[in-house]
Amino acid sequence: MLVIDDSVGISKSVVTALIKPVHKSIFLLVNVVSRQIFAFSQAESHSINARDLLNKNKELSPGDIVSGVIEFSQDRTTVIGILSGASSWELSEKVKHSKSQLENAHAIIHDAVLKGGLRLMLVTDRMLDMAA
Repeated sequence: MLVIDDSVGISKSVVTALIKPVHKSIFLLVNVVSRQIFAFSQAESHSINARDLLNKNKELSPGDIVSGVIEFSQDRTTVIGILSGASSWELSEKVKHSKSQLENAHAIIHDAVLKGGLRLMLVTDRMLDMAA
């Protein structure tokens, strides 16, 4: 799991490090309190990573951690989808996010994509509350 530097955002080098040749997505956990983004590959689990973050920071509630997915074009040069608030972890643990937490996480992801200089051509741009 990589911690995304807020000053750099999600750069091409992060994409290259995390996406395996057959995949087109990066998976995220956003700490809406600290504005930190944790990125990982499809092979890792939202559940394991979220529990790890919550165990390391006892002041956080599960609602403070919002999942996200960034989907890329086939050639991985363009962001075509941003989805936040939807993962098997949130569903299985019945994690509830406030509207503000979802909006903040989604905005943090957008900011990180723009800071990283990645091209946006969004087909999907959604916030979902899995426990709603």
